[in-house]
Amino acid sequence: MSLQKGETNSNLSFTKRGYFDISHAFHLLIIACMLKNSLSIILIGILSVSCVNKDTTQFDSELQNRTFQKADFRDKISLKAELFVFDDLGLPVRITVSEEENKLFITSTGFDYWGRVFDLKTGRFLGEFSKKGQGPGELITGLDIQVLSDQGLVAMNGALNSRVDLFLLDEVNSNSKPLPVNSYNLKGLSVQQPKILNKDLLVDFKSSYKEGPKKRLKIVSSEGEVKHVFGDYPDEMALETDIKHISEVFKANLNLSNSRSFIGIAYAYTDVIEIYNSQKDLIVRLWGPDQFESTLLAANLGGGASSVSPTKNSRNAFGIPVLDDENLMVLYDGRSVLEEGYHQNEVLWFGIDGTPKYILSLDVPIFAFDVDWKNMIMYGLTHNVEKDDIEVAIVKYDLNEIE
Repeated sequence: MSLQKGETNSNLSFTKRGYFDISHAFHLLIIACMLKNSLSIILIGILSVSCVNKDTTQFDSELQNRTFQKADFRDKISLKAELFVFDDLGLPVRITVSEEENKLFITSTGFDYWGRVFDLKTGRFLGEFSKKGQGPGELITGLDIQVLSDQGLVAMNGALNSRVDLFLLDEVNSNSKPLPVNSYNLKGLSVQQPKILNKDLLVDFKSSYKEGPKKRLKIVSSEGEVKHVFGDYPDEMALETDIKHISEVFKANLNLSNSRSFIGIAYAYTDVIEIYNSQKDLIVRLWGPDQFESTLLAANLGGGASSVSPTKNSRNAFGIPVLDDENLMVLYDGRSVLEEGYHQNEVLWFGIDGTPKYILSLDVPIFAFDVDWKNMIMYGLTHNVEKDDIEVAIVKYDLNEIE
């Protein structure tokens, strides 16, 4: 059933202006592959959500909410990759750079441990941590790494365990395969992409299915208590009470600046970016560069579980945002979800206030990246290396001559 804005079905209702989408299929695919599990999907219905007019310069009257196009960037710059690391990577998922520690971290599904550490200058493999499994100190999945240099810690996101594990940096760097020294126990909460703000608090997306639809984000204590909720969904859509899928409709990727002063959010299937400060204030919401429409599929996964996923008319938008206190970068796709491939060769670069700066065109496409902001080097993960004996690699892009 195709629903236009203002119409309803038994699950979702949208009034006012509506747009966008959806489900983070990349992480679900990784988890499904690791668990070797299959889902039987029973279709409930199709939701078609229309965008507002594309010829407007703002999509509401507030300066915080702005549209942009590729013509708004200062320049498009072509960059040439340098091959950096191609051994000891396994099946990498995410990459994290710590210029303070002079280290590069990846999460990988190809070994007995989720986390792997490399020297940032030489690329030499240094060690591994966060053991796979269901025993004490082990995780079913390790999806993301956050380096907390000011606390001497490394955090591993174990969403399926409803836990974030903390490891001592010194032990991680010494290849002693350490056990976690502490954990944030988040049992009873929806755990998606938790990031540590300080010693006692985390920020993560709310689940509208488990935790209610009215706000976008939550601040959680180290004991798993929700302290604050904040952030509106794009366009402040008026929603009916039975809108348990809205957090999936607006599925996105979340990241923090290294100082943890700014929160970046980039949507997966509609081209919206949001930047908040650590005081929970929205700095800017950007819609572009194409301001495309999205269609959504409501599905029953069995056992009372359900989800929303893109239809054949949907398009891929952004990857995971990467930011410091002055800049935000994000991979942009823009292609149909029907097109094969998960690499992108275009990075959009903004100021932290949302001002478009540069479009970076990469000669070797990547699927995840991070930036050494001190030395202005971008490190990306790729399977597209034109060498027969290399299946996956970390490549470097020098950003020093741009600004």
